[in-house]
Amino acid sequence: MMKTKRFERPVVTLACVLALGAFAPASLLAAESSMLDGAKGAATDAGSAVKSSAESAAGTVADTAKNATARLGGKDALFVRKAAIGGMAEVKSAELAKDKASSSDVKTFAEQMIKDHTAANQELESLAKDKNITVPTELDNKHQAKVDKLSNLSGSAFDREYVLQQRMGHAKMLDLLQDEAKNGKDPDIKAFAAKASDVVSEHKTDVEKLKVSSR
Repeated sequence: MMKTKRFERPVVTLACVLALGAFAPASLLAAESSMLDGAKGAATDAGSAVKSSAESAAGTVADTAKNATARLGGKDALFVRKAAIGGMAEVKSAELAKDKASSSDVKTFAEQMIKDHTAANQELESLAKDKNITVPTELDNKHQAKVDKLSNLSGSAFDREYVLQQRMGHAKMLDLLQDEAKNGKDPDIKAFAAKASDVVSEHKTDVEKLKVSSR
């Protein structure tokens, strides 16, 4: 009879176990290291994204402010300059009238002009500063010539010229203010123009009532 060959199971030796134990931790460490590197990379990418987003937002705010200032370089800025010069001229001519006018009514009117236009000039200057608009500190040639003309007059001749200038000046200033209040772009400057137009309208009515000697 043929003898059946028996297959014996391989014997796992201690050496094999030790060898497997030596390689397993290294593999796990490599995997863990890879995962940590990936997490660090993701965190770095997220941080970069946040920084980029913040810088982009800051740039947008800066651009918006810059564009807003640029827009004020047109009609609104021109209005501010014209109103500032007109307001300065009102105060300067009224100061002359307070000292040189012969009519008590003209003197009283001049004192009211100094009070109202000084307040308006200060408000406009503060507003212009907030809007980065440069306000003139001196009169232009046209307004300075009118003030110089008044400086060379006295008595009833001064009264007539001052009242004439006030009637013409307030009519022009009222047109300027009403136009800005209606057609201006900046809401704060428009609000100032609307407020000031009410005051100037009262001045215009008052100066029309003034009576001065024709001699």
